[in-house]
Amino acid sequence: LEPKSGLVVTVDKDGRIFVDKTSLTFAEFEGSIKALSDKKGGGGVYLSADERVPYGQVVRIVAAMKARGITEVGLVAEPEDNR
Repeated sequence: LEPKSGLVVTVDKDGRIFVDKTSLTFAEFEGSIKALSDKKGGGGVYLSADERVPYGQVVRIVAAMKARGITEVGLVAEPEDNR
């Protein structure tokens, strides 16, 4: 998916969470993701995670979004040749 109009959540190789390039702790992320998503205008949320991030951490982030009513979550994947 191309994150054109939605909010972009990125998890880097060290497990740090960024929302549109702003670094957040997990607690900050949980507390603000719904308001940030609403402010962006309902274009969905796009999650991009480094391949070295444990699957459980990615699931935890998705679960936090779903628990706050964010149901449109897309996963961003890079083509193999971009690695």
